[in-house]
Amino acid sequence: LAMPGRHQLQNAVTALRSLSALRERGWEIPTEAAVRGLARARMQGRLERLSEQPLILLDGAHNAAGISALCRAVDEMLKMRRLHVVMGMVRDKEYEVCVREIARRADVFYACAPEADDRAVNEHTIAALAEQSCSEVYDCRTAEQALGLALRSAGQQDCILVCGSLYLIGEAEKILRSRQKTAE
Repeated sequence: LAMPGRHQLQNAVTALRSLSALRERGWEIPTEAAVRGLARARMQGRLERLSEQPLILLDGAHNAAGISALCRAVDEMLKMRRLHVVMGMVRDKEYEVCVREIARRADVFYACAPEADDRAVNEHTIAALAEQSCSEVYDCRTAEQALGLALRSAGQQDCILVCGSLYLIGEAEKILRSRQKTAE
């Protein structure tokens, strides 16, 4: 499977069962097409890799189930890496549970507020929640500020995980791609 995380195995099983049901209804779908599809499947903002050194991952998990799956994947994938988390959320999501769960795994946590009109949770609130589970928390106003600090602080073997809001993922992707172009 192209997409990392144990939860993707269950997603693949669901896709294969759907394929089987279609075949029972007369659809002619070659096995090779299913294999290629699973090998090539990607979703932006779902454990999306933007860089290797340091490893930069984007994940838009913003509810308890999504954060739980993300945490399991982080636990499996990043055993030997320091984890820097850049996180911001919106009010109508399960932000308290999400922040606490991911902060427990973070070595360093950078709280920010995504550009989401009036929906963004204040970065001070995110930082206060993170401080309950992580000893090194930075209260950053913007995604730009949080990413800049994370990039300066992270070592080449570390991981920077940007998560919590699809708004934040979109911002982070623009910021990081712009920085890559500037560096080239």
